[in-house]
Amino acid sequence: MTKTYAELQVTGDPDGDGTEETGRFVFGGDLEITPQIRTGYIAGGQQSQVNSIIANLVDDGDTQNKQFFVDAGAGAHTVTVNFRGWEGARDAAGNPLQWGNTGAPGQLTATDATGAAPVSQICVLMQYLLTGTVDSRNPATFEWGEWAEDGLYQPLDVVLEGPEMTKAAEDGSSFTGTLTLISAADLQRAYDAVTNDTR
Repeated sequence: MTKTYAELQVTGDPDGDGTEETGRFVFGGDLEITPQIRTGYIAGGQQSQVNSIIANLVDDGDTQNKQFFVDAGAGAHTVTVNFRGWEGARDAAGNPLQWGNTGAPGQLTATDATGAAPVSQICVLMQYLLTGTVDSRNPATFEWGEWAEDGLYQPLDVVLEGPEMTKAAEDGSSFTGTLTLISAADLQRAYDAVTNDTR
């Protein structure tokens, strides 16, 4: 089933009690999702030394306005998420948009700001990111569209690049945010697969 909203799950210790919590952050307002592949060709472009070598091995007529490219799978799959959050945020069915580990609206804690004021929502998400280590050892999880538990593909393991949230002074009830998520291989899964290999 296609997921029309976006969801990020990230682990951290926002309340500083020494135990990590997993926060679930649901983005539903003015949602813009931009998937992209950053190409990672190891050869490409007119000035490439590899291209110069290859060009000397083939007929001149074939290389005047064409370049050689080799894709070694080095490109990154990214998803940029632009969203708006607001106090008392709810989805189309009237359910609160979860913003933390409990999803209980009206019960602001160090680990959950579901339905809370914009500044509190910004601070809680940032505290998860500040106290967690999001990398290939402990990636965040992103769901949207068919990348979902009940979609065609598995949710994405991701790391975050330059998360940014803005609260305009003239609008006290909402805030905007931008997240760039980069698909990451989960080192723990890779380690488990090697460890459990019976060959």
